[in-house]
Amino acid sequence: MKKAKKTQTHAHRYEQFDEAFLRYLARYLPGFKRQPKDVRLALCAMIYEAPTRYRAHSHHDGYARFTWQELAQSFGRGRFNAINDELGLFEILKEDGRESWSKAEERTKAYMLTEQVATIRADYLKGVFKRGATRLMTQDGKYLQSLPASALAAKNKDGQNRRGFHGLPVTSLVPVNLVQIKKLMVSIEARLLAHEAGFVTGELFSAPPNIKFLKALHQDAAMLVSKARNVNWPGRVLHRYTESESGRVYAATTPNLQNCFRVLREAAMAGLYDIDIENCHYSILAQMAAAHGHQCTVINDYLTNKRQFREALAAEFGISMRQVKDALIALIYGAKFSGREGDALPMIFNSKALAAKAYEHPMFMALRDDIAEARAVVLAAQEVNRRTIKNCRGLTIRVDDSNERQQLAHLLQGVEVAALEAACRLYPEEIVLLQHDGFTSTKLLDTERIEAAMLEATGYRLKVEQKFIQVNLSDAFDAHPDTTKNQNEISRKANAGAGSGFSLAS
Repeated sequence: MKKAKKTQTHAHRYEQFDEAFLRYLARYLPGFKRQPKDVRLALCAMIYEAPTRYRAHSHHDGYARFTWQELAQSFGRGRFNAINDELGLFEILKEDGRESWSKAEERTKAYMLTEQVATIRADYLKGVFKRGATRLMTQDGKYLQSLPASALAAKNKDGQNRRGFHGLPVTSLVPVNLVQIKKLMVSIEARLLAHEAGFVTGELFSAPPNIKFLKALHQDAAMLVSKARNVNWPGRVLHRYTESESGRVYAATTPNLQNCFRVLREAAMAGLYDIDIENCHYSILAQMAAAHGHQCTVINDYLTNKRQFREALAAEFGISMRQVKDALIALIYGAKFSGREGDALPMIFNSKALAAKAYEHPMFMALRDDIAEARAVVLAAQEVNRRTIKNCRGLTIRVDDSNERQQLAHLLQGVEVAALEAACRLYPEEIVLLQHDGFTSTKLLDTERIEAAMLEATGYRLKVEQKFIQVNLSDAFDAHPDTTKNQNEISRKANAGAGSGFSLAS
């Protein structure tokens, strides 16, 4: 019994339950309030998260993923199906009369809220600005009264002791700009109403509105508001992070501002400062290779002429700068030159034809070849001890159980997170949100001091860029790439088996 409890502690998503939503379900969902308290809390989290991109299924659009281990921890082995049948919460995708899943394809069962439950959830989110402040609850049903000393979980994703950020009081509280979020939501609602009324492109919009994206964005914004309007920490959303195998830290709460739509993050954090490591992965790789006697000619040319390089590709292919950036990140993580619609680059370009054109582009091909040469040099130089290699964070990856793309990702992310930690040690009070190759601060910071600290901590010369966060709602929607494809799936495909290390922020 104790062993199962320990497993649940490090595997849990560190959710803080919204008491108002729990009460809403008890009022409007037949049979819900008859369930034991622990079951109600677990169902509350599932219903809250299921339609979101954080839970999006890897193979079936519109469906959510929940592993059998999660369900067993929350309800007991095999009990969820009986509860679901009784309350009519989820439809489980079936193929040829059987529930669809595959261990070989790492594909879980696919869940979708029934129409009744989806309507209850949507109605709740519509009223987030009308209700009074809610109280947050922990997974054992108690009211959340105090915060942990650090927002980082003591155990990593594998249940091992965390290796990084020791002695750092990483804050759990991320301030959000509720005024700007409300403006964003009103703007979305206006666009949706105009679309329903039959307005065409040019009358109100510079481009056809992406209805699926707008609805998902509105939903995520409402979820953020529901958590920010809490009694104890009004105007702040609690974040918890967990460490991955490489040392990278991932937000483990829903919703969160580390992995959300860019326009929502800009609205929520308007008035703060974003600090990013410029071309983080390419810069680290070029320096890693140079340390072993290999000069990355094409990568260094890209680093020197980043903007011109990206603008040339964006103009030639008729895509956004963001899509170019995502494609280049996917490339360094080993994304294949594939014509399959579901693979990383066709998904990023939203077109198999454009992806095929990119594969033949001299700049793209030269960059791919330079990355492959650098990867080979770097990996050949690694000391292998007990069939493992170690990154600068001191974390290992087994060479027998991983491919070259995974191994390079492990090395790059070790440097990345060590640099991030160095910045946090300089400004522990100012930094309020950890991202992957950067962070968000409440104040303007000394970038030269940050760069010096990163150099001392990692041995790598990294440049950081600082910008004031502001959102331009008139441009934000049109600038956003087509999001009908699941961005989490893009990340998974782009990583091409590189473990949990690659994440794209939309």
